[in-house]
Formats: sequence, structure tokens, C-alpha cells
Amino acid sequence: MKSKKNSCFRTRSQVPEISLTPLIDTVLVLLIVFMMTAPAMYKTLNLELPTSMSDDQKPDSVEPVTVSIDKNHKLYVNCHGVDKDGFLNYLEKQFTGNQKRAVLIEVDKSVPWGSVVGIIDDIKYLAGVEYVGLPTYDV
Repeated sequence: MKSKKNSCFRTRSQVPEISLTPLIDTVLVLLIVFMMTAPAMYKTLNLELPTSMSDDQKPDSVEPVTVSIDKNHKLYVNCHGVDKDGFLNYLEKQFTGNQKRAVLIEVDKSVPWGSVVGIIDDIKYLAGVEYVGLPTYDV
């Protein structure tokens, strides 16, 4: 009898090949999905904002008024010491004419934030104050 080769056994070892086509297709589909959904994640409004004449007429030479509070809770306006009772009156005298000016508040690190917020609230409602800022300095 002739021996038949069993078809279950391979005579040569074959190296399986991995097809990269499905992987590449999947990656490209995911890339397209993320490219389409990424702009939708940002809530942006397409607005055309109006312009103002006062923006063009701001004088660059006007220095901001500096209010300083030291660690002993003493108030200074442009390095001139003032008491808490006459602080707002003195600060209001710094604004001459119709010029809107900025007020910068320099505060020592040890001063509690609650007292600073109270001073900011008082300052921002004075006539002549354009904005109130808290400057920080790099070390």
C-alpha cells in the first residue's frame, strides 16, 4: 500500500503574515473622526465686535495710580501714606479732568485677601477709574 500524506501535517513550515491594511484603515477612520469632532468641542462664537472712539483716543502717557498695602495694613497712594478714612477722597483727587486711569494695587503677601477685596470694591466704583489691576512680579 502506498502511504498517503496526511493533509493535517505540513511539510514545510509557513510563516504567518500579518495584514496591515485593516489596521491602517482603522487608524485613518479614527483620525478623520477626531478631526471632525475636535472643532465641535470648543464653544466659539463668531462675533464681530463694535469699535469705540474712546479706544483710539487713549493717551499712552498717562501713568496708572498705584495703591500699595504693606504688611502692617497701611495704605499708600503713589508712595504717599494715607489713612483709611481719607483714602478714597485722596485717591479721587488723583483723577484730573475726564481722563480715565488705571489703578494698580500692590499688596504684601501677608495681607488677608478679604481686606484686599474690600478695597478693590471701593476703588472700582470711583469716578475716573477705568480698571483695577493686581500686578505680579517675576522673581
